[in-house]
Amino acid sequence: AWGVGKTTGAIRPIIAQMRALGFHVIGMTPTTAAKKGLIDAQPDELMTMAAWLKTKPATRKDGTVIRDENRVFIMDEAAMVSARDMEAFLRKVRPQDRVVFIGDPLQLAAVEAGSPFAQMMKEKVIGFSEITEINRQKDPALLAVAQAFADGRNADAVKLAEPFMTAVTVTDEDYQAAKVAPEPAAQQQDVPEA
Repeated sequence: AWGVGKTTGAIRPIIAQMRALGFHVIGMTPTTAAKKGLIDAQPDELMTMAAWLKTKPATRKDGTVIRDENRVFIMDEAAMVSARDMEAFLRKVRPQDRVVFIGDPLQLAAVEAGSPFAQMMKEKVIGFSEITEINRQKDPALLAVAQAFADGRNADAVKLAEPFMTAVTVTDEDYQAAKVAPEPAAQQQDVPEA
């Protein structure tokens, strides 16, 4: 679930443990934006899946492949990975590599076809653990909102969030300050009062 503290509560300790065991830790994300969430966990390398899929194996001057036997991939936001990219990734990793998938199949889905992470979990192809306690929100009222969203109770979450909502009216001065043209009147939508 979102807000449970995957980076600080799970990824950092995994990276520290794998590094202590002598593994080279490669952080991987499906998008450049998702990389920002993994930077704080400080893997040895950090790249998008697309970039990694384009890499060639490291070679010596004589052309032989350098085999780093102790390599682990930490794939954050794994639920965003499409079936095609997951297949390409799994074909490219070596049998001695280790892979740790981190993500929430209910939070963000792949842009392209398929939900391989959710399917692997459903079919128990991979072992997994769930973090269900939300750690990001400390205010009890905001925690209740976050928990309702995490549980899929969206209508309840919106109702719980109402005290935190404020209705605003956008004026011509707001558009001028933002240096953008106002939307045509036919496309403007009224914002309901909270």
